[in-house]
Amino acid sequence: MLKYHVDNMGFRKKVKFVLEKYGINVNIENGKICREQNVSKVKIGCEAVYLLRHAKTLGTMNKVFMSNDSNNSHIIYEGIKELIENNKDINRCRFDSAIICCDIPRVKETGEIFKLLNPNILIDEQKKFKGINNGGWENKTEETLKGIDLNDYIQREKEHNIFAKSSNGESWAQVLLNCVDLIEYLNKNYKNKRVLLISQGSIFIGLKILTSDCSIDLWKDYDAKKIFNLHRKDELGSKNYSKINLLYDLNRGSIEKVKTGLVYGRFQVLHYGHMDYILSSLEKCEHLIIGICNPEKELTKYSASCPHRSKLSSNPLTYYERMECIKGALLERGISASRFDIVPFPINFPEKIYNYAPMDAKYFIPVFELWGEENVKTFRDKLGVEVEVILKGTLEDKKDNATDVRKMIYNNEDWSKNVPNFVYKYIKEHKIDLRIKELIEDEKNCTQKSNIEIKQKNQEKRREN
Repeated sequence: MLKYHVDNMGFRKKVKFVLEKYGINVNIENGKICREQNVSKVKIGCEAVYLLRHAKTLGTMNKVFMSNDSNNSHIIYEGIKELIENNKDINRCRFDSAIICCDIPRVKETGEIFKLLNPNILIDEQKKFKGINNGGWENKTEETLKGIDLNDYIQREKEHNIFAKSSNGESWAQVLLNCVDLIEYLNKNYKNKRVLLISQGSIFIGLKILTSDCSIDLWKDYDAKKIFNLHRKDELGSKNYSKINLLYDLNRGSIEKVKTGLVYGRFQVLHYGHMDYILSSLEKCEHLIIGICNPEKELTKYSASCPHRSKLSSNPLTYYERMECIKGALLERGISASRFDIVPFPINFPEKIYNYAPMDAKYFIPVFELWGEENVKTFRDKLGVEVEVILKGTLEDKKDNATDVRKMIYNNEDWSKNVPNFVYKYIKEHKIDLRIKELIEDEKNCTQKSNIEIKQKNQEKRREN
């Protein structure tokens, strides 16, 4: 019977000893891990930590495995282009420092590009905080692994044995130890700072496991298979290279999360202001319901407090298109699909909301105008749901505005920096920008025609008098 490669017993005992201090039980025989009940998760002392996954390589392009120094582990031109394109997110995050976590080619090269793009951010270059190493599987795919290599893969990827490894590689146990060292390094050198880690996807997963709230299955949302399934398109999948993902926010520790939260909006078009609203609400709940208002024509109605919301030109995207944009943008940011659901939300017909959304959720409401104040009263007084005003101010305080984004599209201005990358690509690929232009043009023509008719009627009345 074929065996598999595994860490020696001395190393396994060391891993067990270290991880137990982090509240994680380790079975040194089968490599299974779980969190001890009633043990607090480890805390990171930074204000916030994000992770920039390395750029695309020849290996990721060809959908084959890489080791730390294999000839297919260097970043490629397409990866550099994506780094440049995604760099607009950097200024929004206001980083104090960026840490290049190790010296393997794809991480180091990504860091070099980052330094050129962001000369004002302090760079800390490290060598030892490495992710998973697939030595022995170079240029192979899951389908072409055979014999002991296949056994190694099954144990490491599917059986969640943290001690299993490829023939010349390293195990998840080693990654977790590297992440322990990284957390201690952050707490010692970057307390109360906003830090960007430039690293591998497996470091993101390792840190998530160490800081997880999950009490039973630590692989539930952060499964090794999610990294190495090369056809995966969502969280940390094959389309997540060069992307920035929120890893940890110090404020989470002081927030008592509710079980279910709810946000809502028309999301016509989904922009960074919407994303801030959604992400802020995700921090306050275990699961978020995202309601899409005006999901169809029959559930759209004129409102005197906000008349533009019912116009055709203000509702160019279908419910399905908006759902795809929200889902794609959240997955692009590294948010697990298990953290949220998207539903129709007939806000103009509050008596119908219970058909689509839970009444026992906490409703997170932004208030920037009379419309928002009316919604607070409706949800709290008429529907009897729990309400929290999460964003408040005047219209001038809003970071982004969908009306402005649509105007920019109509006027052929650059609107790519106002929306997540996924949204921009989706709208261009599906030619929704052309639809937006047509609807605005039709509205303008109708307004001009109506103004002419009114003018003619007034002239006729004056002649009669």
